Amino acid sequence: MKTLILTLSLMGTSVSYAADCTLDQTQEKVLRAVIAIESLNGGGKPLTTELHSYSSKASTWGVVLSYSGVQNIWTVITSEDGCQIKAVYRCYAN
Repeated sequence: MKTLILTLSLMGTSVSYAADCTLDQTQEKVLRAVIAIESLNGGGKPLTTELHSYSSKASTWGVVLSYSGVQNIWTVITSEDGCQIKAVYRCYAN
């Protein structure tokens, strides 16, 4: 069931358009994808969210969701035009 919900939520964020997506559209898709997966993992509403684009890779984003005393860090890879989410990874500290 979680896989089905995850698939449906990512499908909603990865619709292709004829033209490149704007930066605002890409940022919204990245945040929606991470928050959808986080909520499936039992996470509540984060107190703050931070979104960072890695300058060396325009299609790679870092997302930090902050809760009370806890930070969850995610990496999101988008298509070159920013219209599709290709992968979402959670980063764990060693």
